[in-house]
Amino acid sequence: MQVEKDALDSVPVFKHYGIRWPDVYLGLSTMGQNMSFSSLQRALKQALAARTSDTISRIASGLHQPVITAELMVHPGYPSHPEDGGCGEGPDNFSQSTEREHELNVLRNPSVLQLYCQEGVQLCGFRDL
Repeated sequence: MQVEKDALDSVPVFKHYGIRWPDVYLGLSTMGQNMSFSSLQRALKQALAARTSDTISRIASGLHQPVITAELMVHPGYPSHPEDGGCGEGPDNFSQSTEREHELNVLRNPSVLQLYCQEGVQLCGFRDL
């Protein structure tokens, strides 16, 4: 709840400084060991069902389908060694956990890529927003 509140509180600051952000943020319920094909599919379906005034205005501007941008929070990779990595003070518990490799394996699963194709998802970076 606090992460969601902090995100909503940041919207005026982002608008003031012209910082772009996605329509939908996913990941709090799908990260680490909670990440699976079915949890990603469920979260993606919820994101695609979202309709904001921004997506409606994009329809009106000539696009035939609404464009919804979504950020999926992930930390894929391999567990850090206790002596290496981290941000100045060494790696934290999550960076050393096998959950990072679990996320990597789920994201590399061909069924996830097939789901993206089936739902018309286009992967992009923030510069593309």
